[in-house]
Amino acid sequence: MRNVRVARQALSLASDSARKDYICRACLAQASRQYHATTPRHADKPFYERIQSALFGSKESKRADELREAARQKQLETAKGEGPETAIKTRRDGDVVYEIADIVDPTTHEDYIVANRWDGLETVGGETWVKQRADQGEQYTGFMPRRRAQLTDEDWQALLNSVAAEVLALQKAGRDVLEVCAGEQSGDGATVKDHLQRANASGATEQISLQLDDPKVKLAIMKRTMQLTGRRLPDLAISNAKTLDGLYNAFKMKVPAKKLYNAEELDLLKHTQNVQVLGRRRTVVDREKAVGRWKLIEEELEIRDLPLFGSKQMLSAPRYSSAVPNPSGEWAVYSSTNYSFESHKQSLTWKLLHLSTGEISDLRLSAAASEIVWVGPTDTSVLYLNSTNDQAPGGVTLWTADMAQSPLQRTLVASLPAPYAGLKATRTPSGDINFIVNCLAYANNGSAYNPKLASTPSHTGRLYDNAFVRHWNTYIAQERYAVFSGTLINGSSLKGEMTNLLRGMEAAVTRPETPVQPNRKASDYDLSPDGSHVVFLTKAPELPKANYAASYLYLVPHDGSAVAQTLNGPGSTAPEAAKGASGAPLWSPDGTQIVYFQRDSVGDEADRRKIYVFDVESKEITPVAGDWDVSPMDIKWSPSSDHLYVAADYIASTKLFILPTDAAADHVADNITDITTVLDFYVLPSGEVLITANAVWASFLLYTVSPTGETKYFYKSNERDPELAGLGPDDFASFWYSGTLGDKQQAIIVKPEGFDPSKVYSLVLQIHGGPQGYAGNTWSTRWNLRTWADQGYVVVSPNPTGSTSYGQNLTDRIQGQWGGWAYEDLINAHKYACDNLAYIDCSNAVAVGGSYGGYMTNWMQGHDFGRKFKALVSHDGVASTYSLYSSDELYFMSANMNGTLWDPESRPNYAAWDPLTHANNFSTPQFIVHSELDYRLPISEGISMFNVLQTRGVPSRFLSFPDEGHFVLNRENSLFWHNEIFNWINHWTGKIDSLDDNAITQ
Repeated sequence: MRNVRVARQALSLASDSARKDYICRACLAQASRQYHATTPRHADKPFYERIQSALFGSKESKRADELREAARQKQLETAKGEGPETAIKTRRDGDVVYEIADIVDPTTHEDYIVANRWDGLETVGGETWVKQRADQGEQYTGFMPRRRAQLTDEDWQALLNSVAAEVLALQKAGRDVLEVCAGEQSGDGATVKDHLQRANASGATEQISLQLDDPKVKLAIMKRTMQLTGRRLPDLAISNAKTLDGLYNAFKMKVPAKKLYNAEELDLLKHTQNVQVLGRRRTVVDREKAVGRWKLIEEELEIRDLPLFGSKQMLSAPRYSSAVPNPSGEWAVYSSTNYSFESHKQSLTWKLLHLSTGEISDLRLSAAASEIVWVGPTDTSVLYLNSTNDQAPGGVTLWTADMAQSPLQRTLVASLPAPYAGLKATRTPSGDINFIVNCLAYANNGSAYNPKLASTPSHTGRLYDNAFVRHWNTYIAQERYAVFSGTLINGSSLKGEMTNLLRGMEAAVTRPETPVQPNRKASDYDLSPDGSHVVFLTKAPELPKANYAASYLYLVPHDGSAVAQTLNGPGSTAPEAAKGASGAPLWSPDGTQIVYFQRDSVGDEADRRKIYVFDVESKEITPVAGDWDVSPMDIKWSPSSDHLYVAADYIASTKLFILPTDAAADHVADNITDITTVLDFYVLPSGEVLITANAVWASFLLYTVSPTGETKYFYKSNERDPELAGLGPDDFASFWYSGTLGDKQQAIIVKPEGFDPSKVYSLVLQIHGGPQGYAGNTWSTRWNLRTWADQGYVVVSPNPTGSTSYGQNLTDRIQGQWGGWAYEDLINAHKYACDNLAYIDCSNAVAVGGSYGGYMTNWMQGHDFGRKFKALVSHDGVASTYSLYSSDELYFMSANMNGTLWDPESRPNYAAWDPLTHANNFSTPQFIVHSELDYRLPISEGISMFNVLQTRGVPSRFLSFPDEGHFVLNRENSLFWHNEIFNWINHWTGKIDSLDDNAITQ
């Protein structure tokens, strides 16, 4: 690679553009000589001779060789006279051979032209071209000194002010301002020190507010500073520097190291954008293409306190499913999905965990096995769904197996001609297996829809009578999801056809559908323990589903012999206040009760969920711990059907609680888990709970916990997966600050690898989405706070007004206050961090956020708080609240703005919190992300924001993916997302000099 670079430099000198009167002829000859190492063995004439001929002509080229040889002889005699210690020597057969570096002495060249312009000399005559050797004697010294001066920020300011004063003095006297460069270079820093002493003595340390409108003045200041300090500036930095302060910011940036050991010495390696660590290898990459490699063993990295974690490691780490135990609690299965950025392929492996020994082994199942259910004649029998079907393209197949067998024997039991998913099954008293799945169904006859076998109309038009037109990332079609039931006779063959359990239901406004789009969650329905009945939820049929969040539960026989009837809808025994969205219906182990949760509000999707138990025989509905101020996420029964295990968001994580089914309204449940975030859980016959969890430091934690809180870990991804090696609980911390209304609010802190509290780190203020969400101790592949921290930042992520897990009051206060109290809360969190955390550099900070966090960064852009940051990043943020009705879920903005856009009482909220209203204040560099399939907040929001920034001349970039929605989920796209955003924030915080050149130019 080095020879290619040298070849390009030498060839460029031979071009016509290089033959300028201000380029030293001796430098051209010496530069061309650099090409000698790349001459092929079969060449009849060395390339450097050809280049010299092109530069000087054949006669001059010969003269250049004579002068060079004379200089070599002279230097050889000098070196011999000074003794072997000062000469460069090699040993050949015991003899000392003196080797003198190639040199052309410019003072002896008859055609030497004294350069009177600086252009090109710092390159042609600098260290890049002249190889400094101890035995060269007198030689040409380039424009730039060999060593860079090490200056503090204050020294840089003083030096630039002093140089600027000299340049302005020359200009005022009517002299050539470039005379300032006639002074001495600073080879050892002494000249700079003298210059600074003079500057301090003359009082030139006050910042000069100087507009660099005169190119010659700008050149003189820049050239003299470069001459004194050896500090180079990239073209982009020179172009962007419009004032003296701009030059100051450019010069004081850290210089990217060219060698690995230099990067380590300068403490730059861990903050370098294009460095990645893959297991035991550190690779420097230019975008996704590797251009160089150094191998360092893991122990050496740890000794040097270097990071083992980056965006590529995070994205390539295995992703796991929940662990599901068998009925006896002896075994559990889960899957691991791996992705290779080298082969660009994904692979899935099923794992079998022995819960007594902790042993984990691979299951020999097809990679197409997508879902496994423990069911059959033994506790180790399974029924699994294979996502391929050779007989029916687009269909799936069902298989049975026994995990106790070795080798594993698999049996095909059913071929289903559509893409069914969400398998649930149970063994009936007769020995059959009743199961349920879900699939899109035709509107006319209710049969399962297979897009690969469906006919398409001759036109592409879509016609709608009501909303939704589109939802999340897809346009709504005629087909709706439905639950289908089936029976495997003796567990070995399918009985008849699959049955659509939603058939016959009436719909006044909204057609029934389960699972509800767009999530297609199997938790929207459940099968009774004896397999006789199915409970499911669907949107309220009497309400337009785009305007209302309400949904009800229905009960139907498994065989579809009767039409489904509501449990908690109109005409039921449900409490009067319970009118909102229902969720997570689950049969009790004894089959007599169904637990579920439901919100009160018919239109607020962030209202608190309350727990209810439905008695199947009496039809009575009983609230459980009705005043408990948490919002359940998942519910499971105890084996005895008298207790409930509830996963709920609580103080920045999802915790697991236990409460009796008859808990009074004021009952406070007992938490049995730690600060990690519970993703899924199953209650074992022993009373222990098998938990799948994660944390900031681990993507997958698998353990059991007893009712008294005793834990036993089977898997910690940060200790077992090499991609996550080095992560740990010390990565996570928090602090509490005062909110706008005087309440205490929590902010999460995530620190970089090798964090040193005695050092100072740039700040990332990360604003979570929702706004009804929270920043907490949870793993994310989209906003992984540790990955951001390892760019060389401390990440602070507050939980302001609107956040969940701190009680419903804080959550509800965001309504009508999008840019109000939440904005002030963020200012308070920022101030607390800056005043109390000495290791944070608040003068070098960025603010980032997605969804509502993207809205907030847009809002900050138009207000004073936005000036506190070097740059902003907005992912899928709202640009104008007036355009919220281009969203999909219309109940969302009605709840958040306390009404509609045209309602006289709520319209002021739309007007008050509109970011584009404050476009005249936009000035902070901003990176915008918005993708084409985002129908939650359409792409026009991001384009609007970007166009305004561009028109105002604010540095900005716009990133979009045609195949992504509100979230960037494709791993390759996510890697590009991380690379470009990190490139942006690292540039504006001074960690790298220039932005990459990946942007599309006009």
